[in-house]
Amino acid sequence: MTQFRLSRRAALLQAMALGLSVGVPRTAKAALESQATGLASEKRFIVLRLYGGLDGISALIPYGEPRLEALRKGDLPNLDQAHKVDGLFALHPALNTLKAMLDAGEAALIPAAATHDKSRSHFQAGNLLETGGPRPHALASGWLNRLAAHVPAHLPPIALQPQLPLMLRGQTEAVSLAPTRGVDMRRYAKTLEAQFRTDPMLESVWEEMQIVEQMKARTNPAQLRAAVGYSYSPARTRQAGLLIGKMLSDSFGPRIAYAGMGGFDTHNDHLGALNASLAGVDSFLAATKEGLRETWKDTLVLVVSEFGRTAHINGSRGTDHGTATTAILAGGAIKNAGIRGDWPGLGQQDLRDGRDLTALCDFRDIIAEVAFKHFIVAEANIATSIFPEKSFSI
Repeated sequence: MTQFRLSRRAALLQAMALGLSVGVPRTAKAALESQATGLASEKRFIVLRLYGGLDGISALIPYGEPRLEALRKGDLPNLDQAHKVDGLFALHPALNTLKAMLDAGEAALIPAAATHDKSRSHFQAGNLLETGGPRPHALASGWLNRLAAHVPAHLPPIALQPQLPLMLRGQTEAVSLAPTRGVDMRRYAKTLEAQFRTDPMLESVWEEMQIVEQMKARTNPAQLRAAVGYSYSPARTRQAGLLIGKMLSDSFGPRIAYAGMGGFDTHNDHLGALNASLAGVDSFLAATKEGLRETWKDTLVLVVSEFGRTAHINGSRGTDHGTATTAILAGGAIKNAGIRGDWPGLGQQDLRDGRDLTALCDFRDIIAEVAFKHFIVAEANIATSIFPEKSFSI
């Protein structure tokens, strides 16, 4: 497996290219620049994970289904304000930007996607969504980390949250960006460097610390504080999208990013909750496109959740843990826009166990297509290093 790990020299070079101050004398810049080798991928990839289990039936409303009204007992988004996609589906009224992307050929919607875990457990389905393993907890690394090993970049993948998500953990270097509370690393840089540089093992830790601090130095501290976290408020998700877009748009920046949003475990009053949380998704997509500028044409954004919700409404005007949900691919690099994949239907015989939307698409197949067509990863590598024990026909 190819690893794209930065040496300290390469990190300093890229920091200078980004306009950062890392204490390198001016006379050394030309020498360092002349020794830069390797080209970064032109392609960008962003994952937005929706924590809790997205009700795909409310996000991509199958308004043409005869049983929809009875299953939801009329507890549906306003269909007069929903964005009609075709004779069967309409997008939730809050997804204005996504509808514009769909109309522009910049979005694909997969209406019945899921992991291969059918337990309806946040922990088991979430583990498979993050690891891509053959079974829950079979792998300690994340599929996004394993994919990153095949994507050359000047800076490692980033996550906008305090801790590195499982999806980005593994052998390939990745960093989480979060505000540093109470400590200004720049005040201690010279002292720390002197101590860390005397120990070969600690020197690699110093290099990684430098990379994180260099990334933080490119951001406004207030913007970073506003962007990091799990809130679905459109104000937070807009800052997250802008920051990710800005960093990935730089020719010397990362190529892969991860962000998360909570607010989708809608057991109660699901309409009110989804109005707010889906507005956050839409805000993220709009801001990401804005931040990426011209590099949007080389970008894919994958929006996924660990499972869907029940087709039936419950007694609390909410929905319970289900199976399939809607997956979203957006970006200027979309090749096949529109509704992609089959629809299982909402007939009683069509529902899994008479209650859930049946899954017709494995999330791993979506990601494998991204790896193969977007990043040109060999099919053999996808089946061995990214998704072991999974066969593909791409």
